[in-house]
Amino acid sequence: MNTLKTIYEEMLTEGFTNLDKWQHHLTIYDRYLTNYTPDNEKFVIISLGENLDSAILFYRYFMQHGIDNTKFVHVHKENADTLALAEKGIFVEQGNYEDDNYLKDLMKRLGAADIVIDDTQYTNSQMMAFKALYTKVKPGGFLFVEDTHLNYRKDYRNSRIPFVEYLQTLYRQLDDWWNTPSQDKQFTLYKSLRDEQTYSWVSDFGKKTEGIHLHGGMIVLEKSLEPDFPWQKTKTWSINT
Repeated sequence: MNTLKTIYEEMLTEGFTNLDKWQHHLTIYDRYLTNYTPDNEKFVIISLGENLDSAILFYRYFMQHGIDNTKFVHVHKENADTLALAEKGIFVEQGNYEDDNYLKDLMKRLGAADIVIDDTQYTNSQMMAFKALYTKVKPGGFLFVEDTHLNYRKDYRNSRIPFVEYLQTLYRQLDDWWNTPSQDKQFTLYKSLRDEQTYSWVSDFGKKTEGIHLHGGMIVLEKSLEPDFPWQKTKTWSINT
């Protein structure tokens, strides 16, 4: 497969004038997606943002998988001439990605998504897209949030709490398994001996998120392939367990 960076260069040569991706972001996408195996039964990619050339870039990249049942959906907020996208097979919707009801309706129609790309730039749209779409990302899938550096600029902060600060509270949920020292011994028990119900307070996000990856101007949220109770293998396990 061609890398995203290679396709970007090809499109510049072809005369696409609205491409303005940070070059290190292209490398980050390639790092996470090179070995990604999409769902062959239904491969769904959602792109949010106003840059139509960017949507074409990702469409070209993902279509290399050659999966017949691929659905690439681009959502833009403002009026735009989207004929070029529709002609390529991109499903285009004009919708308000800061409207929770719209986003929930979108996912109700799509069911789930393998990859979500958020290029909306504003803190409120980043927050809304995360809350409405991340829960619908399939195991092993990704939510990419671009231009998170704009959270620190007043003209892009249109939410009470910037998205990057909100994520700090989510990171704590990844550590919720270890919040009660009295139950630490369970992590060294064989699976059949654990009382996992005592950890019922661990959030769905904490159980199903592999990691929150922080990069310069970009955040990548990765869903776990197989959510599992954390454990430690020790010498205390007998051969019979």
